[in-house]
Amino acid sequence: MATQTATIAGSENIQNLVELLGFEKKSHYSAVRTRVGLRDIIVLPQPRRTFNEIEELGLSILIHNIIYLPVLAYFNRESLERYLSVLSILWRTPLPVEDYLPFGIYDQERGENYYKVLIDGERRIRGCRRYLTVGCEDHPDVAGCYKLHFGDECVEVTLCVNISPMEALLLQSVTNSHNRVPANEDAIFLDNLFRMFRLCDPKFPVRKFARLVGRSPETVKNAVRFCGLPEDIQTMVPDEIPYGIACMVAWLQESADISKAELHDWALMAVTGKYKVPDFRKVVGDFVRQQQNGQTSLLDLFSDKQREELKKGNRRMIVARHTIHAIWDWINYFTLILRLFEEGKLGKEDSPFSVRSPVRVFRTLIEKQKQMLPHLSGLLQAERYETAKETLQTADSLLRQLEEVVPE
Repeated sequence: MATQTATIAGSENIQNLVELLGFEKKSHYSAVRTRVGLRDIIVLPQPRRTFNEIEELGLSILIHNIIYLPVLAYFNRESLERYLSVLSILWRTPLPVEDYLPFGIYDQERGENYYKVLIDGERRIRGCRRYLTVGCEDHPDVAGCYKLHFGDECVEVTLCVNISPMEALLLQSVTNSHNRVPANEDAIFLDNLFRMFRLCDPKFPVRKFARLVGRSPETVKNAVRFCGLPEDIQTMVPDEIPYGIACMVAWLQESADISKAELHDWALMAVTGKYKVPDFRKVVGDFVRQQQNGQTSLLDLFSDKQREELKKGNRRMIVARHTIHAIWDWINYFTLILRLFEEGKLGKEDSPFSVRSPVRVFRTLIEKQKQMLPHLSGLLQAERYETAKETLQTADSLLRQLEEVVPE
C-alpha cells in the first residue's frame, strides 16, 4: 500500500481516505496492560511539538517508581501502513513504511509481525528513554541506570489491539485534553483532523467532532480560525502574543472586511499595547460591530499615506507609554534602595548583586539595551550616542567582574 500524498482531490481519493481512517465503521478494539521494551516503541508525529523538563520528568519516574501508563496501538503491517498513510495526510509529510519495518516483532499467536505505536505519553517515554543511556543523581557513573531501577528496559503500557487509525487519532486527542498540548500546536492537529473528517463527510457537524476529540465546539472553531491566519501571525504565538489574542485576530479576519496588512497591524497593536485577552476581545468586538453597522473609523477619512503615518504614530505613542512606565518603575524602586544604602539601613551584605539571580536579570537588561542602541543611532546626537555606548560598555565590564565572583 503506497503512502498517500498530503493533497486529497477527487472522489476516488476521498473514498480512499474514508477507508484508510475506518470512518464508516466502528472497530472493536481491546485494551490490555502489558510491558514492552522502550526501544521497541515507534514514536510518530503527534500534536505536541514542545517537550519541556524531560530530564526532570524521567528522574521523577525513577525516584517514585511510578508512571501513568502510556497508550500504544498494536498494529499489524496492513494497519501500520494505513495509519502511516493517514498521518502523512494529516501532517503533510511522507512517512514511508520501510522506515518502521525494523521495529516489527513477530507475534507467534497471530503468525505475523506487529508494531507498537505510541498514541499517548511521548513526554513520559522520552523521560524514560533518557535514562537508558545516562545515569541519574544516585548513579552518575552508570551509562544508563533505567535497568538498575526497574530490572529491565521495559515500561508498563496500555496496548490497544485492533484499533482503527481514526480511533487512534481520536484517543490521542482525548488523552491530550487532560495534559494540554500548547494551544497553537493543538490547534494545528484539530484543524487538520477536522478537515479530514469534512473530506469524508462534508456535512460532519462541528459539535459532533468536538465531542469525539474531547473539546468544546468553540475550541474547534478557534482552531480552524487560527490555522486560517497568515503563517507569520501564527508564528507569533506564544512568544509575542498569546494564543487567545491570535484567535481574536483570526475572528477579526473572519468577521470584518480588512486586508492582510491590517491583520498584521492588529497583531502588532496587541504586542505593543501589552493587551490582555479580555481587553483585546472587547476592542476587536467594538471594531467588528462598528463595521457591521456601516460606521467608518477616523482612519477612513485619510489617504493611505496619512493613515500609515497615523498608525505609526499611534504605535510609537503606545511603545513610548509602556517604555516610560516600565523604566520609571525601575528608577523609583532603585532610588528607594539607593536611599536606604545611603542612610545605612542596608549594608554591603544586602546588595542585590551578592547573589546570582539579580546578576542574571541585569545581564539580560544590559543585553537588551545593547540590542536597542543601534536603533537610536540615527536619533541621538553623535556625542550622546557615544556616551550611551560607553556607559553600556562600562556596565558590561563591571557585570563581568560580578559574574566571576558571585556564587551560583
